[in-house]
Amino acid sequence: MVHIQAENRNWGKTNDGWICLDYTKRLDAAVISMPKENYTKGTYVVNCSKLNVRSGPGTQYKIKGYKTLTKSAQKQGGYVRGVRFTVKKVNKNWGQTPSGWVCLDYSKKL
Repeated sequence: MVHIQAENRNWGKTNDGWICLDYTKRLDAAVISMPKENYTKGTYVVNCSKLNVRSGPGTQYKIKGYKTLTKSAQKQGGYVRGVRFTVKKVNKNWGQTPSGWVCLDYSKKL
């Protein structure tokens, strides 16, 4: 399941880029309502191919460049699958890391 942030003709924008909507099915909001995750501070591991780091807690904030990440994050290749990171502040499903804000829906707490 993916969340479409914007649409242009038969294309939908996701957190990971654009996908063709011809191969998807739109679900009613009632169908996809899932229990809300209660995220907390602590150590997490990235469970997607690449996790964007943003300047604030939401997709409306700019994605930070690789060179703006901490030295530790840069050594690990950025926030990629298997990388561990520390969340020091939580805002809904967003966590503040030393490098910036990440969506915790794409990670698992250790």
